[in-house]
Amino acid sequence: MATLTEGCCVDVDYLTNSHVVWNSGCSLKSASVAVCSAIFIRTNAISNLLWKFQRYILVIEYEARPILPPPLVILCHIYLLGKYIRRKCQGKRKFLDNGLSE
Repeated sequence: MATLTEGCCVDVDYLTNSHVVWNSGCSLKSASVAVCSAIFIRTNAISNLLWKFQRYILVIEYEARPILPPPLVILCHIYLLGKYIRRKCQGKRKFLDNGLSE
């Protein structure tokens, strides 16, 4: 260890220890940022998938609604029944078109 009588005013061990503490602090902060970033990416991917499922459900619900307002919905049902009977008479298989195919 250096003393003041030798002409050195700062202890070398103190500088080394402070450098190690500073480096370990930087490493700890970097690791915590990396962990938080990984958690954010995972959470963002899950929320994006959930949003797409909810959007799909909303579109399907919208497609299933009749075109006409409630007093005239019976006309839509009569049309669908006629379409069903025509398909059965022609011998076509059951085919449901939800309008989402490309």
